[in-house]
Amino acid sequence: MTGIIARRACSRRRLTVGRESDPRGLTVIFYADVDGSVLQEQVSADGLHHFLIQDLESALRALRSLLEEDDEHVGEGGDARSLVSGGWEEVSTALLALLVPQRPHLLLAAVALMLLIVLGGAVGLLLRPAFRVTTAGMEVRGYLSTRRLDWPEVAVIAIDRSVMNRGAVVIVARDGRRVTSALTGSRFALYRGESTFENGPDLLQPARPARAAIDTHRRWLHGAL
Repeated sequence: MTGIIARRACSRRRLTVGRESDPRGLTVIFYADVDGSVLQEQVSADGLHHFLIQDLESALRALRSLLEEDDEHVGEGGDARSLVSGGWEEVSTALLALLVPQRPHLLLAAVALMLLIVLGGAVGLLLRPAFRVTTAGMEVRGYLSTRRLDWPEVAVIAIDRSVMNRGAVVIVARDGRRVTSALTGSRFALYRGESTFENGPDLLQPARPARAAIDTHRRWLHGAL
């Protein structure tokens, strides 16, 4: 339903076929999209709407059948409105000019640019998590947030025993806050270029990130930083 509403609202190429003397009161509207597909909307005299998504060739066949039906009624005294004059070759050429965007390469370039932006943003989010240990403190960076704790705020460095973050560094602050770096867990060992054996058979032994944090914290406690 969302796709239908978007096509109706944003389509810059549309073609309406209708006839006042049609006893059915049927009106057909064609909405052309940049990918070459066409949304066909049939509106009856009772106000009922029927939607059908087609490729351009099928839409042209539907238009041809509508025009040929109008030609039959004209001989019976109908007042069909002619869109263009000439044979079917001229009609199809004119309809193609109406339905196909004039500058599809610009629209396709815009779509490609949007895809690149989305893909670049997704890659940036995936690469954003980090765990840093410095002489000033520690920084835990997630996908959308960053937590920094200076050494005076840190009470102890523990190891997470949960299933999902098993073996990860847990920074316990003096005010009771607990900051976990999921990136330092055992399930991210290969991603960090390490071996899962460093976490021990129970995956609870301190790996390189935890050892670096514990060693630097001890040095700060002894005033060696």
